[in-house]
Amino acid sequence: MGAKYTYDESGVTFFYYALTVLSLVVAPATIYLLVGKRSTDTLQKPKTPKVRFRNTRSKSSPLKVKTALLLGGWALIFLLSYKVKTTEIKEAERWDPYEILGIDNGESEDVIKRAYRKLSL
Repeated sequence: MGAKYTYDESGVTFFYYALTVLSLVVAPATIYLLVGKRSTDTLQKPKTPKVRFRNTRSKSSPLKVKTALLLGGWALIFLLSYKVKTTEIKEAERWDPYEILGIDNGESEDVIKRAYRKLSL
């Protein structure tokens, strides 16, 4: 009674792995972006006087970049989910050495040796 190992030669389990890892990253990041940091300090009035400064905007704000990355992550999650749903998993063929040798299951050792010698010639 040996262990029955099956190997993924068709590459189907990669999509499950990628979907799991991507979900573990994108879902918490989305919650963090939507909820953000909420602290009681932001609700209080600032104790320092307001100082005017020139408004310098960068070409892309960090919020836009994070949002774009999250939307791309969710698009990949939906794409991988569709791929997992539509991929047909083929049943592995059963390898039977008795069938290859052309003998019945449970034959004696001499019959197996003769069938092997006959097949090797």
